[in-house]
Amino acid sequence: MRKVLVVLIVLILALSQAGLAGLQESRWQIIDLLAYPEKVQKGLTQDYAVDKATWVRSDLTDGTPRWLTEVKDRYAYEIQGTPVSRVTLLGHTGYTEAQGAELATRMMLFMRAMGVSAQNSSSAFQALFAATLESPATRFYINKNGIRISMIYFSSTCKFSLTMKKQ
Repeated sequence: MRKVLVVLIVLILALSQAGLAGLQESRWQIIDLLAYPEKVQKGLTQDYAVDKATWVRSDLTDGTPRWLTEVKDRYAYEIQGTPVSRVTLLGHTGYTEAQGAELATRMMLFMRAMGVSAQNSSSAFQALFAATLESPATRFYINKNGIRISMIYFSSTCKFSLTMKKQ
């Protein structure tokens, strides 16, 4: 009887953990998903890819490992920690509607690569985007899938910063 109870508790814990996906903690898995957007969302082309070879390690002053990369001189990605504890995407809105749409797609792709479900990434993006446009220079956040997702819009430079970290 005791064995059955232990097995049931372990099974329930395993299932509950699977249902509550959290921040993706493997830097190499994140980098791989960003390099191949099709793995995250069918139909996304390599136009949204982040080249694996461009990531550079640059540790913080406290010794925390950090990897950085830049794409198209408009997007900067940062991954902190081992295991990963915080990630950031800084992106310029651009000057055309297509460039703005690309930034939005990259932000959603980034959230999905980090472990946020498709439904939660869409609702979180919409809520944060609307709030930051109404109040530039104010950081807004939302909690989804055990991840704190925050966004801020810098109107003077036309840049958005999207940061995700474990709660």
